[in-house]
Amino acid sequence: MRRRALAAQGAAKMAPMHRHHRVLTSMRLSLIVLSATLLSACQNLPTLPFVPDSAADARELTDALPAPEARQWPHAGDDVLNQRARAYGLVRMPEMQAYLDGLLARIKRQAGVPEWPGSVYILASSTLDAYTTAAGNIYISQSWLSSATSEDEIVGVLSHEFAHVYLHYHKLDEVVPATDKAAQLASAGATLVMQMTGTGAQGWTDVDSLVAGYTVGRDLLSTAWGRSQESSADLLGLNISLQLGYSYDAGYKAFLERLASWQEDHAAHQAQLEKEMLDQVMQRASAAVEAGNDTPNSEVSKAMFKPLSALAGGIAGLMHLGQTGVEKLWSASTSRHPDTIARLDRLTMAIDELPLEDLQFDATTKPWRQARAQRRTAATLRNYQMAVQAVTQLDHPKAYTWARQSAAGVTATHAFPLDVLVKAQMARGAAQSRAMNPATASAVLDRNIAAPSDRAWISYATRSQALLRAGQTARAQAIINQGFNYFNDAPEVWPATIAMMAATQGVDEAKRLAQTCAQRFPNIGGACQMAARSPAEKAAADRQAEQKAEALLNRIMNK
Repeated sequence: MRRRALAAQGAAKMAPMHRHHRVLTSMRLSLIVLSATLLSACQNLPTLPFVPDSAADARELTDALPAPEARQWPHAGDDVLNQRARAYGLVRMPEMQAYLDGLLARIKRQAGVPEWPGSVYILASSTLDAYTTAAGNIYISQSWLSSATSEDEIVGVLSHEFAHVYLHYHKLDEVVPATDKAAQLASAGATLVMQMTGTGAQGWTDVDSLVAGYTVGRDLLSTAWGRSQESSADLLGLNISLQLGYSYDAGYKAFLERLASWQEDHAAHQAQLEKEMLDQVMQRASAAVEAGNDTPNSEVSKAMFKPLSALAGGIAGLMHLGQTGVEKLWSASTSRHPDTIARLDRLTMAIDELPLEDLQFDATTKPWRQARAQRRTAATLRNYQMAVQAVTQLDHPKAYTWARQSAAGVTATHAFPLDVLVKAQMARGAAQSRAMNPATASAVLDRNIAAPSDRAWISYATRSQALLRAGQTARAQAIINQGFNYFNDAPEVWPATIAMMAATQGVDEAKRLAQTCAQRFPNIGGACQMAARSPAEKAAADRQAEQKAEALLNRIMNK
């Protein structure tokens, strides 16, 4: 009897461990299946070239386009609303937009898909930016419109972005979120099991390794396919622009040269931002590594320990579901865009293979000059350039004057000039040793909020934050609720709204809204849940990330 009782006790003690191993094994298999699913999905994507072949590329510039894939188009209106919720939103230039839509219609006809949805919208961005979405819409910054010198160049930008739509560039973006969500659920289940069985509560676990391995593999795979797709979009976009009779030198080449020049001009600033970000990532993570370094000042130790510190910070970022600055660093290293000069060289080699008589050399400038000279368009572009001048020189004596002029006339209700005016007001007050109430300064943003055709989410967010800092909690909540009601169908606004709710109405209310967010927009469910965390939960997550990073480094260093 005694032996049977002891055996029963031993079995009872071992049962949780057996359950733990069975469930953990199941979780491992789940993540392996998820990774295999992603790989399988990507294997069905088009095979795209990685190695330049000038003769083959030249044939792609003259061959008929491949047949496009059938797809389900997202709602175009919801897509536009979501873009208005990003950065400074969109610029209202009806005449210019009509002109750009006409160019896009020509591109679609040349590609044999005139019925496809999608229009061109103008971004309130001071950078040379352009992108497309799965809805078929193309977004191009007002900076491109201010700097381009011919219709050929603008058609180069539009045809390249349209090529992404034609080649179904967004297919991978449809696959990844679903596998990401499943991976998060599998990881959460495995973590819960380990906590219940008293194992793996702290430090690096097998599940962490699997999730990190999946994430890294996913990003590298996405990068390889994305860069290849970018190259193919160049060839297809150039094919379309050449068939439409536009010049390579004045068009596609000019577009890439302008982009390369802009990137070079901003490289130093970008490098400084990346250095500051990397320093922040490494500060805490590197402490665990340097503590075991016997010769911290030697060049050899620096060469060895710096990558380990960066790795620790990177893993810590993964544990935050990619919401920290590490994600930006990782994204930079896994950019889907090849080097601009390399893209230019490849296209030039392909063009050199074509007979000269097949090429157009004269630029199409007259319709482009006329489009930019239209009264409201010219005034809008001029005011945006003035706003950029003011915001980049806030210490200049005329910065406030420039800002006021930029936020007048046709742009009196545009978000970017008004935001610059707020910054200029604050800078002028500081220069005159006059502290300005943030709520008073930000009141100018009400002009954007009151204009339905120009509304941008950033105005609501900035205004409410200024009111909150001024102690006007009720007004801050009212503003953010007003914006949320207007932009409710835009996923971009949900995390910021939830964070504001956590600060003004409590974490419980924020978490309830985060659950709704996860149901409506599964792709950003993680970001919404993070926005609803209490300060104590954020601190605990930070501590856990540090523990995991330190544990990984100890494992690497055989401690």
